[in-house]
Amino acid sequence: MKLLLVMPGIYDTDRRLIKNNIMPSIVLYTLASLCPDFVELTIVDENVDQLDITGHYDVVGISVNTLNVIRAYELGDYYRSKRITVILGGIHTSLVPEEARLHGDAIVIGEAETVFPLVLEDCKKGTLQTMYTSQVPVHPDAIPTPRYDLIDFSKYLKLPTRKGPMIPVYISRGCPHDCSFCASTKFWGRNVRYRKTEQIIEDMKKSGSDTFFLIDDNFASNPKKMEEISSALIPLHIRYFAQLDTTIAKHPELIPLLKKSGLYLAYIGFESIHLEDQALIKKQFNKPEVFSNILSLFQRNNINVYASIIFGLENDSLEKMRKTVDFFIERKTSIALFTPLTPYPGTRLYDEMKQKKEIVDEGWWLKLEMTDPLVSLVAYKDKMIDAAALCSDAMKLFYSWASIFRRFFPRGLLNRFSMFFLNVRLRWNYSRDRRFTF
Repeated sequence: MKLLLVMPGIYDTDRRLIKNNIMPSIVLYTLASLCPDFVELTIVDENVDQLDITGHYDVVGISVNTLNVIRAYELGDYYRSKRITVILGGIHTSLVPEEARLHGDAIVIGEAETVFPLVLEDCKKGTLQTMYTSQVPVHPDAIPTPRYDLIDFSKYLKLPTRKGPMIPVYISRGCPHDCSFCASTKFWGRNVRYRKTEQIIEDMKKSGSDTFFLIDDNFASNPKKMEEISSALIPLHIRYFAQLDTTIAKHPELIPLLKKSGLYLAYIGFESIHLEDQALIKKQFNKPEVFSNILSLFQRNNINVYASIIFGLENDSLEKMRKTVDFFIERKTSIALFTPLTPYPGTRLYDEMKQKKEIVDEGWWLKLEMTDPLVSLVAYKDKMIDAAALCSDAMKLFYSWASIFRRFFPRGLLNRFSMFFLNVRLRWNYSRDRRFTF
């Protein structure tokens, strides 16, 4: 049985597929590890690959997320028109199944490990059902080692002196928080399920690389587990990128360990430097009064911080945006992402804003013009807040030449030069197509 697994690309507003070679989509290679012997497999990641639309397959599996949904449905409709069986999965499919099932012969709801082999068996037998649902969260021991051997390293960005590109490695699934704008908790759940540390180490060794992205919505959510994993990583002499939250401020003693274990870039969702805004997004554990200390702690330990900030909350203004950007420039933050408040389908934020009629278009992800970075998706009844414009202005200020030189010189840290040149690349990318891409 000939199977094509596709990660669709993301369209820009001119209907061109955006290329992004920062790291491979590990979803495809995880699914590959679940394929029985009777499957003849082809993998296409449109972030780096050109899909040969004329190829013949018996079954096409498409991973759908909210940003690639237009292309995903386009491919689903095309292959179905050729009488090729189409299976849709991914977070977006799980959150809006009634929409997704219009574009596939079958949809997979929830985590794939327990149901994908059954889907393929049914395809072989000709007994395909229209919906497959993972009834319970997948046990972490059941998360397989992805088929790293199928990844073509030459397609992805490799940092100088490193063996290979950044490779995603599963650490856990789930997040204890319930931020209103995030779909992750609804899909993965709030109970954090950790893989065994020895499994993580084994995956890294098998990957063939020495640079990794830790797939963990919040590496800092369990300090003891973070300490255990970090200690085990030290002998590997790797570099890695991880997502943490601001509760790391309660455990400053662990930051030197994170550095020693190879952490070079920490993504932290600060969201806003104003306390009242944290309540609006149900992220009250974020305490702005400790933000300066967090940034200082990471800087002293030579770890770059990738700060995430949201604009478009009801109290936002041009003045607040400028104060926020100045805050992160003054503290020499390595990278910052300014994101307009986005009501993703399936989130509590979407439901609340839909009820209040504050969403510009309730099916915005299906319309190419609404995915433009300069189009705001929220509209408050009594206030004129252009979230996209605030973010655009913030990006221009943060990645201005004055800001870049102020943040990186003098810093006295030779290995910060890679972050300096990354900022220059981000500045160029953003000025070209208004998108924050590496």
